[in-house]
Amino acid sequence: MRSERFRLLVAGMIDYAIFMLDPGGHIVTWNAGAQRLKGYQADEIMGRHFSCFYPLEDLESGKPARELEMALTEGRSADEGWRLRKDGTRFWADVVITAVRDEAGHLRGFSKVTRDLTQRKQADEALRASEERYRLLVAGMIDYAIFMLDPGGHIVTWNAGAQRLKGYQAHEIMGRHFSCFYAPEDLEGGKPARELEMALTEGRSADEGWRLRKDGTRFWADVVITAVRDEAGNLRGFSKVTRDLTQRKEAEESIRRLNGDLERRVRDRTTELERVNAQLKELGQRKDDLVNNLSHELRTPLTIIRESIAQVSDGLFGEVPADQKRHLDKSLVNVDDLAHIVNNLLDVSKLENLEEPLLKKS
Repeated sequence: MRSERFRLLVAGMIDYAIFMLDPGGHIVTWNAGAQRLKGYQADEIMGRHFSCFYPLEDLESGKPARELEMALTEGRSADEGWRLRKDGTRFWADVVITAVRDEAGHLRGFSKVTRDLTQRKQADEALRASEERYRLLVAGMIDYAIFMLDPGGHIVTWNAGAQRLKGYQAHEIMGRHFSCFYAPEDLEGGKPARELEMALTEGRSADEGWRLRKDGTRFWADVVITAVRDEAGNLRGFSKVTRDLTQRKEAEESIRRLNGDLERRVRDRTTELERVNAQLKELGQRKDDLVNNLSHELRTPLTIIRESIAQVSDGLFGEVPADQKRHLDKSLVNVDDLAHIVNNLLDVSKLENLEEPLLKKS
């Protein structure tokens, strides 16, 4: 009864091809999983040698016989590799062959369990291809230094960009602590350890600062360190990406120097303009004083001269001949013109004094 239940259990499995071989390797049982996986009906495959499932390259290398020999000597053989279906298509198989012996130890044949791992194989291949593309991508980058550190901060990978930027060949730097890139003042301040600690606690740390090349020269670096963990959250190490920003730093310093020089020149020019304005203001004041003085000093004598000429012309001192009166009248006109000019000079000075505070307010 128990053997019957076991037979039914095996016969009904559809995810595993489970069948028996005789001592010579010929198929003597066939379950539903074998039919589903390999495509043969039982009457099509019973009695055939199990080597019909192997690709030509495995047949030429004698792989089926080696697997039976291993099962005989070690009790079982296990393998992963390509196998063939009835229609000639390939699938990636996980195969276990076990020697079956009776109670007396005589060989009765072999059990063979086959599982289709094609999807896993394809996923593994896709993952490997993706990892290889990523590896080639990172390895080929020359503008970024991209490398891995172990959990202690020691260098375990090195790309072309790191070699170009830092000057070390891979064999010169692998295994060394990444702190060798830091300036003495940063080492004294414990900066490398702080950056790893920040990456551990916050996931990443970012910094800009001076770093050292192999030859001891400095470059201004933009650095990002990221903690790398596995699916279980265990720390596997750190990724480190470094970019050389020395040209940008030098350009910024140049701009700062130019701005400082421009500000100094503006201050000097402003001081010079203020000095010139003060001189102009002083000259203006002197001019106003001169105009005012001249106006006052000229008005009095002009008034006296006009009064004197008018008195003579009016005959206050005796009758004046007609030709002399004409000359006196002309003199009065000239005196009036001169007085008008003096008044205009004074008015202009007053107008300028009025405009100056208005201009300052505007």
